[in-house]
Amino acid sequence: MKKKTIIKLAGLCLVVAGARADIAPESFMNPPDSAKPGTFYFWMNGHVSKPGITKDLEAFKKVGIRSFVTFDINWFIPHGGVTYNSDEYHDCLDHAASEADRLGLEMAMKNCSGWTCSGGPWIMPEHSMKTVVWTEARVKAGDKSVQLKQPEATREFYRDIAVLAFPTPKNNDYRLENWIGKSLNDKKSMELLKMKAVQYNMFAPQTAASPQDALISPEEVIILSDKMDSSGKLNWKPKSGDWTVLRFGYTSTGIENKPPSDGAKGLEIDKMSRAAADVHWKNLLDRVAATAKKHESFQSITIDSWEVHHQNWTDGFDKLFEERNGYDLIPKLLCLSGRVLESTETTERVLWDLRRTISDLVYENYFLYFYEKCHANGLDLMAEPYGPGPFDTSRVAKLVDWPMTEFWFNTQKINQVSKGWSWTSQVVGGAVRLSGKKVLGAESYTRSHGDWTAHPYLMKTTGDRMFCQGVNRFIFHTSVHQAFRDDVKPGVTHGRFGFQNHRNNTWFYEGEAWIKYITRCQHILQTGDHVSDLLALEGEERAFRSFAGSEGLDLDGVRGHKIDFGEIGTLDELSVDKEGFLRASYKGKLLPNRYKMLVVNKASLMSVETARKLGELAEQGVPVFAARPIRTPHFTNAKRNDAELQKLVATYWDSGKIQDPNDVKQALDKIGADCELPDQMEYVHHKLNGADYYFVSNQTFGERQERIRFRQSGKQPELWHPETGEIEPAQNWRITQDGRTEVELQLEPAESVFVVFREPTAEKGGAAPKMEYHAGAELKGPWTVAFSRPFGPKKPQVFDKLIPWNEHTKEEIKYFSGTASYRKTFNLSAIPNQAIYLDLGQVDVMARVLLNSKDLGVLWKPPFRVNLSGALKKGKNELEIRVTNLWVNKLIGESRFPESGKIHGAGAWRKYAYQKFPDWVLSEKPIPEGHRKTFAVWSHYEEGGELLPSGLTGPVRLMEMSETK
Repeated sequence: MKKKTIIKLAGLCLVVAGARADIAPESFMNPPDSAKPGTFYFWMNGHVSKPGITKDLEAFKKVGIRSFVTFDINWFIPHGGVTYNSDEYHDCLDHAASEADRLGLEMAMKNCSGWTCSGGPWIMPEHSMKTVVWTEARVKAGDKSVQLKQPEATREFYRDIAVLAFPTPKNNDYRLENWIGKSLNDKKSMELLKMKAVQYNMFAPQTAASPQDALISPEEVIILSDKMDSSGKLNWKPKSGDWTVLRFGYTSTGIENKPPSDGAKGLEIDKMSRAAADVHWKNLLDRVAATAKKHESFQSITIDSWEVHHQNWTDGFDKLFEERNGYDLIPKLLCLSGRVLESTETTERVLWDLRRTISDLVYENYFLYFYEKCHANGLDLMAEPYGPGPFDTSRVAKLVDWPMTEFWFNTQKINQVSKGWSWTSQVVGGAVRLSGKKVLGAESYTRSHGDWTAHPYLMKTTGDRMFCQGVNRFIFHTSVHQAFRDDVKPGVTHGRFGFQNHRNNTWFYEGEAWIKYITRCQHILQTGDHVSDLLALEGEERAFRSFAGSEGLDLDGVRGHKIDFGEIGTLDELSVDKEGFLRASYKGKLLPNRYKMLVVNKASLMSVETARKLGELAEQGVPVFAARPIRTPHFTNAKRNDAELQKLVATYWDSGKIQDPNDVKQALDKIGADCELPDQMEYVHHKLNGADYYFVSNQTFGERQERIRFRQSGKQPELWHPETGEIEPAQNWRITQDGRTEVELQLEPAESVFVVFREPTAEKGGAAPKMEYHAGAELKGPWTVAFSRPFGPKKPQVFDKLIPWNEHTKEEIKYFSGTASYRKTFNLSAIPNQAIYLDLGQVDVMARVLLNSKDLGVLWKPPFRVNLSGALKKGKNELEIRVTNLWVNKLIGESRFPESGKIHGAGAWRKYAYQKFPDWVLSEKPIPEGHRKTFAVWSHYEEGGELLPSGLTGPVRLMEMSETK
């Protein structure tokens, strides 16, 4: 329990420090370790080495990566010899924890092999995820005895549930709309009807009445379970008529953890069974927990995103269902086959109860139980609580210690964040804030085509957008464990995935400057309180919500305001304060945010309790917006509850006390935007002890001059620059007629800035001359350029003029990847009074500038410009510019040489994956003569590919800053 205590004390210190003052400028320049990002750390199919682990973790430490989550994965590569869950594997895990202790890093571990979800070879079918299956038979009066075929068993596992009979309706082919989705039968969805996996948007209740000739009377349903013998023979004959007999049972869904390393594949555990979870802990996680107890660094177990579809049964589910819903599910099982029992409404109610019960059981016996088991072992639980599964994302995110979301990055579609990932960030983020947590982690910059083209400048606007959506702790996807020797580069990758943030990437160590930028941003965004105007709760219409499906966010796009999203259970925690603001509590603690209004989405179905609570809030003056509900969702006491609901509808909806959700935007306009900003800009607002911190992001790759209005008055605006750590008062600002503060911002490409209001002022504005850079002398050639070995020329080269490396006539330079040092001497007759800047012009993709041996830092985005003050001297000045490009050109050039080992060529998933690694890669043998000098386990490039611009193109100029005329 020691680590848990340390974590809590660390959080307490942050709160106590925050109670004394706002964020200190010194801590912005040099933020604490707690603000540093983390990374996923993939061990690929048994390729694990202790020396490689040590070097990887030392590299993390060096560039400012504080934490890592170990994953065990295979993606079409040969096994490396270290079997998952073996003694050798656990010894390597212990070594990683020991090194993390030594380096002051934080460690977590994925809870099984593969990225999803919780399974392994020790899980037998009886403890796996289960689904309802059935067979059908037609029986008429006078027929001979009927043999009921056993439903198909998966993994030779099958158990009977019940046998039901009913008079065959005339319209026997009719089925309820989206019945497969509503019954959470993913197995049938994918295997029989070849549909997409069940998604949340399939749960909307059918409004059209089903045909009368398709309806089945509940009174005519007969349970015949005791009439069938062990062989399936039915000892029953109807006295008259045409009957349908259904033999219901359950089997394994057959879903396995994926994609596991060799020998680690197995069935996924039953998520509604604590007994199944115990099997998983006994065979794997108890041993992991024992290792964790020996190490301060080993702090968490991780559950990744849910990608194992649905289940709709577990052992004894019928009894559990009856206890929770007050009626017997067995006679109503035919609703799971899509048939309509009594009416469309009755069938929808039964299926709603089914989904809600399953959601509750998954929460209690999977997520909550893992949480309890982790805490019993002194560990935290980290989770990505979303995906097309039977649970409520908000509810789970509020439970776990470290909730996470994710976002993907595509170099061809920069800034096009999908609705699904926007949904996860905002819904999980809302749950973070509604549970009083401070940190929202994110699996960051995931790529399905990790072709080495990503670099910090390209990724910046995407990351800044996610900051504005509430993310405040990046966990990179991904850093892959480099188990090969050091001269095997680029080395191991997570197949074709990730942005390759490991020590063998060309720009990894220079990326420390980018990570420092992220850390400064995260320091502020993890401190204080996120400010939202609107609380939006997911209604009861669909029983739960675990992924957006194709629907996206109901209120996405409300510019100038932030929204916290939550689940309907949050209603029980809401109150109204003396000023009339809506407040949320969590576990008895009142949370700081003051919401100005409440919206309930998906409200066509609503319980009496929900309607009553909404009415109470509206009576207390909170603007409440919700669609007029049609009926209650539950089957039990439906008529009585509907009558009560309609009374509440008349009281609150018909009177206008609860307003139409279409009027939300108009109501927000009356409040006034918290931050009014133009298109292609984003913001997020944090408050701490009366100080307000607005993160404002230029989402374009061009320069911008914009006037931004903030809902602030009476304070001097300051500009805090996270790229440099510099702080300055805003020079050009004014108080508008409506009492807001307008600040003029001059933003460089993809630049972001914190606009901070903390110091009181009686001034109504400020004005200063605008400054711009003016080009001075150009530093022309010749340049002496030394390329790093082993890929560049042995001797330094002379460039009479600056040209891209990919256009050079020498193949060693044309196909070079790595870092090259440009050196030049220039003379200065006198040191000028004003600051002198060095502008590098075009750089692909990073540059470190040294003047007279003084390191002036890394430039990783335009403008590639640095202040030379303090380094310039009169007379001769020695300039060095170290430029780093990407791996792409070298990998294209290397594709001209013969391969050793065959490459998969079939199918997009395994294209360019090695079936066999070259002998020299796995041994101490030198690289063969005439062979390629690089090796990556996944090859994205072929001979003749298009080379990328690389190197320093310039022009390189000395510049001065002066007032514009």
